[in-house]
Amino acid sequence: MIGFRKLVLAGYPSMPCSLPSAPVAEFHVEADAAGSPTGKAGSRYRRFTSVADDPCELLAACAAPVLFCGVERGGRTLIYRFRLEFSRPVVIDRVDLVGAGFHPLPGGGASRVRLLDGRRREIACFDTEGEDRYAIISLTPPLHVPGTTFYLEEYDGSPTWRYRERIVLKFSTPRPGAGRPSGPVAALRSREQTSRRAVPR
Repeated sequence: MIGFRKLVLAGYPSMPCSLPSAPVAEFHVEADAAGSPTGKAGSRYRRFTSVADDPCELLAACAAPVLFCGVERGGRTLIYRFRLEFSRPVVIDRVDLVGAGFHPLPGGGASRVRLLDGRRREIACFDTEGEDRYAIISLTPPLHVPGTTFYLEEYDGSPTWRYRERIVLKFSTPRPGAGRPSGPVAALRSREQTSRRAVPR
């Protein structure tokens, strides 16, 4: 197993700093040490300030913003890779990603977010964009794949910095008979971004 660092119980985030009265499930978050280095808590770039230096805090109920180093300042194209361990089977219905610093990969290729199942098989892959503008991006996987373990990873080519304010997962109890489809449907790669709000820098 590749090296993961720090285990955090994130619970079930609904809206920032609030928990639903009847959570579908709780989950633990682990961040892969192969992700990009982060700035110290309190570090600032332009008008963006980090509150934490642990990437797992992005998924907490009261999320703490994190600044990641860019690829020209010791960072990697892999910003983070989270392993999500749920207390019972769920389907991830949506991922809300909030932040700034979404640049194409070095040598070409869009920045992107990938959702994988417990066996590292791709469920969805979404391109992201916005460059240095503050953006709220909602990503809806085209496949409803139930499981207790998922991986969420993001790749980006920003040269100096990436700011991530929070990541909110929307998940639900699997429907009867839900499972991974086979054939051409299983190969779908959605670039749908159902909601985006950008603020000029």
